[in-house]
Amino acid sequence: AESVGCAGCHGGDDAPATVGPSWNGSWGSEVVLDDGTRVLFDEEFVISSVRTPDLQRRKGDWLHMPAFTAEQISDTELADVIAYLIALGEL
Repeated sequence: AESVGCAGCHGGDDAPATVGPSWNGSWGSEVVLDDGTRVLFDEEFVISSVRTPDLQRRKGDWLHMPAFTAEQISDTELADVIAYLIALGEL
């Protein structure tokens, strides 16, 4: 999460979020989207948020999340980020 730049905006461990919503304790929680739809913060949501962030935009005044291609964040790196998010959800 740090090496690909995600933690710089979303925080992690004990670091506060600075630009985007915090990840701490988010795994498995309900996320309210701009259109009022509610989704689960899970692997599908994270992948969608990274690859096509405007598809399921979280409600709030967050800065625009850029899309990251597989060349920018590989599927393996994304799986590692997801494992990290699961661990943060257990905090």
